[in-house]
Amino acid sequence: VRSQLLATPADRYHELLRKDALLAFRQYIEVARQFGIAIQYEKAAGSAMARIIATIAAYASQFGRPVPEGVLIDYTLTQDVLARESDCRRRTIVRALADLYAAKIMWRVKRRYCITSIDKLLEHAQAQVPNLAVSSADEPQLPRAI
Repeated sequence: VRSQLLATPADRYHELLRKDALLAFRQYIEVARQFGIAIQYEKAAGSAMARIIATIAAYASQFGRPVPEGVLIDYTLTQDVLARESDCRRRTIVRALADLYAAKIMWRVKRRYCITSIDKLLEHAQAQVPNLAVSSADEPQLPRAI
């Protein structure tokens, strides 16, 4: 895995943030865009529930942080984002989340989601889950120095 590091003095970094507040979140925006591209290739595959579960599993594998209860998706994932990225209506998202809550596979922790495990989430789909992997050629790029 190739990584890059951008070092800049703190005062310069804060000046850049004042000019472009999204600079601090650019890498997350890029990852979200890549999920959207991956979903475009696979959105015709599987049921709505399978696409929703695949999207949640992709976010869990990218932003998941182990906690005693399972895996916390350390990213503010809204119902609107889930609907857009899984190509479903928001009402379908609400029903799917209610189903996952009732099965005790997923629950809310403030503005974040927590799941028991990615494997249990994928088993709950009861169908072939679309592959939403992002290839290494599409790695998020760090912002260029200005």
